[in-house]
This record gives sequence, C-alpha cells and structure tokens, in this order.
Amino acid sequence: MKVFVALALGGALLASATAEAAQIRFYRINDKGQLFDVRFVPGANDPGCHSFPAARRVHRIAVVGFRHCRLFSERGCKAGTEMTALWKNRPDKASQELTPGSRWYLHATENRKLASFQCEE
Repeated sequence: MKVFVALALGGALLASATAEAAQIRFYRINDKGQLFDVRFVPGANDPGCHSFPAARRVHRIAVVGFRHCRLFSERGCKAGTEMTALWKNRPDKASQELTPGSRWYLHATENRKLASFQCEE
C-alpha cells in the first residue's frame, strides 16, 4: 500500500511539475542580429488565448510543454489572422501550428508584429 501511495504521489508531482513548465517564449532581434527576450508576456505559462497589451515585434518563438500554439496578427486570437512560422527558417517546414521546439521563426531576418497567441495542453 505504501508503494502505491508513493508512486501515485510521485506521479502527481511529476504531472504538476510538467504542467508548471509549459510556456511559450518570444524573442526579438536587434539591428546587429542579436536575440533578446520579449519580457512581460501575460499568459505565457497558461493554455488558452492571450493578447498582448500592445502588439509586440517578434522574430523567434520557443514552445515548451504545450501540445501546440498558434500566433495571431490581431488581438483575441481572431480566426483568419493566424500567422505562419518557419521551423529552423526552412520554407518547406512552414506551419500555423507550432509544436514543441525552440526554432520557430516568423521571418528569417526581421521582427514581425504579433498581437495574440493561443496554446493547447
């Protein structure tokens, strides 16, 4: 009985740690091509639709712990405004559904305006 309780408790803690680790991160580039974090992203750790207080300029995206995320050019995750990202800057790997990974780009060399995002567990 003690082993079962310990395993159940350990599984619950692992599931909790995994859920807390879920996040989407955004990066911008400067005129020298250096990456910088886009800070103060409301909802970055939570599933669902989240709008930026004002549109942000974004170059690269990392998805961690979510099943997938989508990016939108308008607030409120408005249908029809989904943005396409490139995996590792390869046009043949373009998608509107960003799966876990840290090499999603909105453009090879520029920042692009992003207004909202939606992530699913």
